Amino acid sequence: MRLYFIAGEASGDMHGAELVHALRQQISDGWFRAWGGDHMEAAGCQLVRHYREMAYMGFSDLLRHTGKIADNWRFVRQDILQFKPHYLFLIDYSGFNLPLARWARGQGIPCVYYILPQLWAWRAKRAKALGRDTVLRLGILPFEETFYQQLGIAVHYVGHPLVSKLRSIGSFQEERKEREMAPKPIALLPGSRMQEIRRHIPLLLPLVQRYPKLTFEWVLAPGLPPGLRREIEAQFPANLTFSSSTVQTLQRCGLALVSSGTATLEAALLQVPQVVFYRPGLVNYLIARGMLRTKHISLVNNILNSSLLPEIVHPIAQVKALDRAFRNLLDPKQQERQRQGYLRLTELLGNKDAAAEASNLFLMYKNLFINT
Repeated sequence: MRLYFIAGEASGDMHGAELVHALRQQISDGWFRAWGGDHMEAAGCQLVRHYREMAYMGFSDLLRHTGKIADNWRFVRQDILQFKPHYLFLIDYSGFNLPLARWARGQGIPCVYYILPQLWAWRAKRAKALGRDTVLRLGILPFEETFYQQLGIAVHYVGHPLVSKLRSIGSFQEERKEREMAPKPIALLPGSRMQEIRRHIPLLLPLVQRYPKLTFEWVLAPGLPPGLRREIEAQFPANLTFSSSTVQTLQRCGLALVSSGTATLEAALLQVPQVVFYRPGLVNYLIARGMLRTKHISLVNNILNSSLLPEIVHPIAQVKALDRAFRNLLDPKQQERQRQGYLRLTELLGNKDAAAEASNLFLMYKNLFINT
């Protein structure tokens, strides 16, 4: 069986690798080909193109790289047709994968979508295309089943990949007491892409300077240029250290300042109180403000449908707002309030192993799609 995977970001590569592992355990004759990253390659995929060549974000960034995006689009269609996959697995990365699903349907290639695009937040009208162009939709957020059901589209909730990942390394509650007995650094998670990190340096620098008696630990995602760390070190005071692991940093830290994204959910599952921030470009902000359909930007707040986490999002004048939210978070009562909300979050997410559940559902239903 030939399976082709498309993951255009670091998180998609990580979660896609777990899905590949699960599928390989059940498909003895599988041939796996992927656009992804190091994790998917290590899982046994033949890597066609690395996600670093596809990691564009925001409307202005897309405009600057239209030539490269067009090249990726031409090449992926040609490569898929040559490979002749029985199934195409699309992992998140909706700007690329949704149009690809439409094209694949025209070629008679059934598509499985794992980690659904956040149409509930941005473009509910595109849900019809998702239902039309894919044969199986595997969601990782508990409210997605209901959202899509109301639109007449079947979605299966398989659990969130982070739940099984963090539970497998014993990270939910076991180390909580040890962490509370030791000095607690403050985790800084400014994102995984160069563009967003550079935008967040002027936001975080004044805050670190303001609290010289606190220790901050900056997470630099693997794969970033080595010179970036030297650039940050040259600007920040000595109370800043560095790490390459989000999970290990959060295990050590008592509080966190987190760029909106998957890391907000990681911090919540590890019981770390946090402030969510994001500094978009002005053009991207103005466009997104008109499109956003939800009150919140963080996954945690959206899953809980509440304002549990403070969210500081604006292209300018965020420094004072971030400092005010951080000072509030130093209050033990605010920290405990968030931890209580995290307990509700874990209940909503459940205990499913997302990759195993997704693999089982695919194998259960695949004969309905195509006779292989």
